[in-house]
Amino acid sequence: MSMSSTGFDLIAVVDWSAAASPGPVRPKKDRVWLAWGTASERPPPVYCRTRNDCLEHLEALVRRTGGNALVAWDFPFGYPAESGLGGGREIASRLAELIEDGPRDRNNRFAVADGFNRALGSDSGPFWARPASAAAEAVPERKPDFTRFAFPEWRIVERHARQQAARTMTGADWDGTWLAAVVTGERRSASDRAAFREVAARLHLAEIREGLWMRPDDRPGTRDGHPIVDAQATWFRTIRPDDPDVLVAAFGLDAWAERARALLDEIRRWQPALDRHDVAALGETFVVDADVLRHLVADPELPATLLPPEWPGPAIREAFAAFDRAFKATWRDWYQSFQTS
Repeated sequence: MSMSSTGFDLIAVVDWSAAASPGPVRPKKDRVWLAWGTASERPPPVYCRTRNDCLEHLEALVRRTGGNALVAWDFPFGYPAESGLGGGREIASRLAELIEDGPRDRNNRFAVADGFNRALGSDSGPFWARPASAAAEAVPERKPDFTRFAFPEWRIVERHARQQAARTMTGADWDGTWLAAVVTGERRSASDRAAFREVAARLHLAEIREGLWMRPDDRPGTRDGHPIVDAQATWFRTIRPDDPDVLVAAFGLDAWAERARALLDEIRRWQPALDRHDVAALGETFVVDADVLRHLVADPELPATLLPPEWPGPAIREAFAAFDRAFKATWRDWYQSFQTS
């Protein structure tokens, strides 16, 4: 796509950082980066040591370019509706009034999070990940138990994004190495352990034995870690096991494949009814549709060389794509007839 077809004279993407001090002179990941382009320029991404440096660079680009500019940032201003925090311009304006961010990146973000938590009637969460050195007692260092809050941890759009990613898994290059997260020996609360297991499942790690979680090092999302796992475990990488089959057994491939084949039979059973747009099938097929999505999210997503023969992953994804299209078309027919009746 050409720049002229987008309607923008400048497109910029900012990889933000919440660091409280300037980055090193040498460019480093997990700091502030700015990528931008115009119809005539596509320079390499720009490393910025502070947020203020990035904003000055971006403002100069917008002024120099003129016209329409599209700027994308890698953080959302959206929270579950039940939290009452709002989203979009509402929460952005509120945060702008509260947050103090100095030219050298010193900021009061943990004090603001502390205030939000207390306003929500909590002395521990839902905002979390405070470093031990920060004085914000209502902001826990580790993830709290979200079951005690009146709203879910994840927004619907975030759950939907995970499901969509699971539908289109294409595999990744793998050099044969594994990574491991080894839980530290210190005592952990039940909520800490539960949070760790939840995140480990999302990262597609398998528990090899108590306190040892591993998987092939083929997924950038796992390789980047996660604050909950990082806080409770130490990462080890470039591991080359003598017997990978022992590790693969921990992923429960037989059970996943058995369930996938059963769901594939259900898809094939109901596909003709959906192809006929039979609205009487919507109740049963809604359950099948949801069951398949949940199962795809639970796919271990191992490299192809580690999977058993006739692995049903590709087959169920292909069949489900057609099934889901037919289900949605049938549902639209029913909804439109209901609206006009």
